[in-house]
Amino acid sequence: MKKASEYIPIRVTAKMNELLEKTARAENKSKSLLIREYIDKGLRVDGFTQNERSMQDSIALAIKQVLDPAVERLASISAKNAWMSGAEYFLLIYALRILVDDEDLDNLNSLVENSRKLGIAYLKTKDASVDDFIKKALKDLGGKNANPQ
Repeated sequence: MKKASEYIPIRVTAKMNELLEKTARAENKSKSLLIREYIDKGLRVDGFTQNERSMQDSIALAIKQVLDPAVERLASISAKNAWMSGAEYFLLIYALRILVDDEDLDNLNSLVENSRKLGIAYLKTKDASVDDFIKKALKDLGGKNANPQ
């Protein structure tokens, strides 16, 4: 025949023993029953914590599965946008080269180089407004269009 319970001797601090005695008296329970209840609650909390972690992992996985295709799509769109920007840049340079007279070619080359440097400088900034950046760049260059509207 199996025992209903097992005997496990434990040691507690004097303060802990005093609190157990006060609580047992207040709840009209034995210290032994109170300790068993506390152990049971603690084990359930630990089990809940493990279940909570498992639930968090499941939620994180579900969110990842939902967001990954959208993130991949946005990355693809961004990459295509970069290709298109590059194509636009080179098309503009090509068109300007056709339209600009040979004697103004040095000015065009200087304009292209300064624009490229400004673009790189802008990409290196954080949280800068494009309009503010361009206005400051034009002011710094001191060109005839230093104050665009």
